[in-house]
Amino acid sequence: MRALRHGLAVVEMAVTQMPGRPLSVMTLKGSLEDDLHKYMVVSFPESTIVLEIKQDKVQQVTNAGFYTNESTLHTNLLSGDVFIQVTPKSLIQIKGEGEKRKRNQWESDQGKIVMACSNERQVAIYIEGGLTGNKQGGQLVYFELDELTGLLAV
Repeated sequence: MRALRHGLAVVEMAVTQMPGRPLSVMTLKGSLEDDLHKYMVVSFPESTIVLEIKQDKVQQVTNAGFYTNESTLHTNLLSGDVFIQVTPKSLIQIKGEGEKRKRNQWESDQGKIVMACSNERQVAIYIEGGLTGNKQGGQLVYFELDELTGLLAV
């Protein structure tokens, strides 16, 4: 007789108190070359918390370059180790660390961003209502990473 167990065994690594119920939790590598994820991005209705994963510790990071005063809909690591953060208002591109960090921001003036997806070179966002403000339709905006500048272009 064989016993079948569903799921994986869970090993609790760390416990961190949260300021409320998160909308989503996303993980990111620090570099595309990394085997393990380095950051946990926890999105709340009005804010975002970035946690750094270090072996057996998880601690909040305040200088990761992410906007923390808005909810995060999507985040990813693009080619060239460029982070993106999509909020209901904008797409933020974060490159570099510390004092060398640079941010580029594209703001939606067409409406609220409600969805986003990406791979290592492309980002697509969906704007509710789009140009007309009509709740029935919307607008899809596509960005691609420019090889020369390392920036996203519409």
